Amino acid sequence: KPLSLESLKNYSETVNKTGLVYISRLPPFMTPEKLRSLLAPHGKLGRLYAAPEDAKTAYRRKKYRGNKRVNYTEAWVEFEDKAVARRTAEFLNLRPMGTRKRDRFYDDLWTIKYLPRFKWNHLTDQISYERAVRDQKLKAEMEQVKRETKAYLQNVERGKMIE
Repeated sequence: KPLSLESLKNYSETVNKTGLVYISRLPPFMTPEKLRSLLAPHGKLGRLYAAPEDAKTAYRRKKYRGNKRVNYTEAWVEFEDKAVARRTAEFLNLRPMGTRKRDRFYDDLWTIKYLPRFKWNHLTDQISYERAVRDQKLKAEMEQVKRETKAYLQNVERGKMIE
């Protein structure tokens, strides 16, 4: 159904109120659910994206250490209020993640930064751009391999004809 002007205005106002924080390092085996539960007391959360570790690193870890769980390296968290996001980033940065000694993440520190004037759509655009560049590189490599194979086969045929 078509969007009304009022609903579009309300949506743009809510998007403008949101704030995004960047967590540059997640401890090993911290899940997005655990991250959400740690940040939820500080303010109302929106979307959360945790980037999985590099495929080569994950393969090597799974092969030699046998641990099959997914590791995440960094995360972006959207707060519904940018003032809350800024305060949370200032408050938590370089503080311990865990509150009790028995907590798994007790010795890890928050590395969190508020991103001013950065919205969720910028993040999705960047991710889709990187994915498109990766696909384009892969396609170019495949074309190069095809050309090399074709040239090799032509040279083999020439060699047979000369003999």
